[in-house]
Amino acid sequence: KRHIIIRFRLPTLHGSKQRIEAAMADAMPISLNTTIDLASQGINAAAFKHGALTMESDKYISIKDTAPDGTAQVVVVDMHNNNAVNRRPMKAEATLMNPVDNIIALKAATDGQPGHFVQVFNLDTK
Repeated sequence: KRHIIIRFRLPTLHGSKQRIEAAMADAMPISLNTTIDLASQGINAAAFKHGALTMESDKYISIKDTAPDGTAQVVVVDMHNNNAVNRRPMKAEATLMNPVDNIIALKAATDGQPGHFVQVFNLDTK
């Protein structure tokens, strides 16, 4: 049997806490920044889950949410338009935004029949 041993030598950091944090921040390959707080925009925290919230690109976030009066709504956040929030009364199981154009696809169940249907809307013309 062969064993491969890989050794890493991590640099030892000396100095003030701020200097160490700055050195660590420079070494991080990914930086995280808060762009929008969806809860502060009035979006129900229960909608922050797989299947209810989609982000297909850095342009749009679409959320299947419930309005305060209990009606179903779809919320679209345009990240390239100063985080503009658009709410539309739509009953859907799932939503998906086109990553380039303001086009949304909605999947919903057919009432009283088995199966689903998909509707596609250009939100600029509707």
